[in-house]
Amino acid sequence: MVRFTTAVFDNGDGPMWAIIPDDLTDGFIIGEMNEVRAVHEALTRLIETGQADEEVASHDERLGTPWLSVSEASRKWDVPTDTVRHACRRGFIPHAEKQGKLWRFPQRHFLYWLNRIYRPRS
Repeated sequence: MVRFTTAVFDNGDGPMWAIIPDDLTDGFIIGEMNEVRAVHEALTRLIETGQADEEVASHDERLGTPWLSVSEASRKWDVPTDTVRHACRRGFIPHAEKQGKLWRFPQRHFLYWLNRIYRPRS
């Protein structure tokens, strides 16, 4: 069973916190103490009980998956904003979510739509 140690170090800008496993692998997270403590407790629960606090999808932003807005995607890949919005509304871009008035979606799903499904009008 892997146990975790909470460590602190100072890089000159103030203290930073990390979780270090005792199996000689790299640490998992660096941040504020309350965030590290929460991760430490969740990892301990997961290891001891085999139960996670929640299920996390592979496209979750917390795992580092980049997400885009319609305007970001339109600007970066030169696709009309109305076309991207239409693709979101019709479900052509998987996991597109409307947050308030704005659509957001995982970049990799947008790129799949752009490269495999989208056909610009000539």
